[in-house]
Amino acid sequence: TLNMPWVHQRDPAMPSRVLIVDDEHTMRQLLRTHLKRQSYEVLESENAEAALPVVRTEALDLVITDVNLGVGQTGMALLQEIKKIQPDLPVIIMTGIPNIDDAIECMKNGAVDYISKPFKIKKLKKIIATALDDPTASKTGTELTQSTNYRRILAGYQIIRTLGEGNVGTVYLVQDRNCETEKLHALKILKPFFKSEERKRNALERLLREAEAIEGLKHPNIVGVIEYGLAEEELVPYILMEYIEGGSLRNVITDDDNIDYKQKAEIIRQVASALAAVHKHNICHRDIKPANILINDAYDAKLTDFGIALMPDSSLTMTANIVGTPVYLSPEGFKSSKVDHRSDIFSLGTVTYELMLGQRPFVAESIARYATSIQTECPIEPRKLRPDFPPRLQFILARMMKKDPDERYNDATELVDDIQEYIDAPPSRTNILSLLVDRLRHHDWR
Repeated sequence: TLNMPWVHQRDPAMPSRVLIVDDEHTMRQLLRTHLKRQSYEVLESENAEAALPVVRTEALDLVITDVNLGVGQTGMALLQEIKKIQPDLPVIIMTGIPNIDDAIECMKNGAVDYISKPFKIKKLKKIIATALDDPTASKTGTELTQSTNYRRILAGYQIIRTLGEGNVGTVYLVQDRNCETEKLHALKILKPFFKSEERKRNALERLLREAEAIEGLKHPNIVGVIEYGLAEEELVPYILMEYIEGGSLRNVITDDDNIDYKQKAEIIRQVASALAAVHKHNICHRDIKPANILINDAYDAKLTDFGIALMPDSSLTMTANIVGTPVYLSPEGFKSSKVDHRSDIFSLGTVTYELMLGQRPFVAESIARYATSIQTECPIEPRKLRPDFPPRLQFILARMMKKDPDERYNDATELVDDIQEYIDAPPSRTNILSLLVDRLRHHDWR
């Protein structure tokens, strides 16, 4: 790969140079006419093979390329090659067949924007001007965090970096440049679950209805939803949420020597409190796991990612019978996706076991084996792994993880009260009466 040292040493008084890459002569002509009217210097290539030598040898300020560049060539592949040659060179992707996955992939690979044909000249003019005025438009990762200008993203927000990616969507750290403080948010771009257009649209509508319901869950331990909708002509669904600085509970689990049992119990109490609020609205989260619990430096917990939540007035968001992460799924979750709030309590119990003991209660090599283990086997008793494990905490955990939903906590509020009682109890005192009551109610580990 060649890097041309003179590329970024051009005279700033010279007109910006734009390379158009499109196999359609008419489209190149249209763009050329428009760009020249804006006093840009224009270069043209009809495919990626012809464009790459230009990128290597010419001083360019911007590349505009189509997704489809003829047989065996794509704008996506060209984008990746351009980033190897000139990482800072802004690239705009065009397409006549907008696709959500392509839009997400383009942004992940460093494109300034992804626009569909036919496009409005006024809009294109604004996008080009933004790209040319922003020298960091194509930077990613650490480079972006050290800069005050970031590249544009869907829904009118500007991206800083990727926060995470899962089956449901990709979450970006974005900045609201219209706000005086340039406030940071988390922008989640949702992915479609269905290939057919009809099912895709139905899935998107359901997800947006769920976002509307979750928006009403105002709770200190639930990540707040600021806005949501469909962005741009591509109808890319997005949810804008508050940004929680820190990481997921996974980080606490892997570095658990820094906090004691009561501090860990306080984290679980906060999550249980969030679940109590969720369940009060007849919503079942269905994907309680460490990655969906955000923790800041003060160990404040926030529950997030309601992408597969079961709403009281909506059909399922996924067609598979198993919905959720198998490692943290409840026994009944392997039999049907129509679970209730007690399934979330079991999943939180699995998370609690892992947080407290540093290992998962169930370990398997396949979903089928997980199903058998979670439905029929009992995890190792905590006090056998750690003799100092608090008996009261073990009984709470045992009740959370009962195989039969009827034997678990009936609601998360009761769980919150029990955890709070454990946290408030003096460390030197053992509540014998409480232990006996738990045993009489068969809340022991077995």
